Amino acid sequence: MEASGRVFYSYELLAAFLAVDLDPESIAFEMLFSGAPESRFPRKIGADAWFDFRNGEHFEIQEQSFLLPNEEVLTLLILPDEALE
Repeated sequence: MEASGRVFYSYELLAAFLAVDLDPESIAFEMLFSGAPESRFPRKIGADAWFDFRNGEHFEIQEQSFLLPNEEVLTLLILPDEALE
């Protein structure tokens, strides 16, 4: 745990639980396929939009997406502490 109280997890740890397909309810999906603008702040979405794990539909996470060059999108996922226990 960092001094700020934030915990950082590696991509390898979380990648095992990532959903295979990009969920249409995700802002990243909207940006890629509907031309939606970048998110100016994180917004809540069901964890099952991004992750495939038992009871994922019972958790909310926050996502914020940014446009990158070459029609790519970078998304930050903010998980609540209880989702990682």
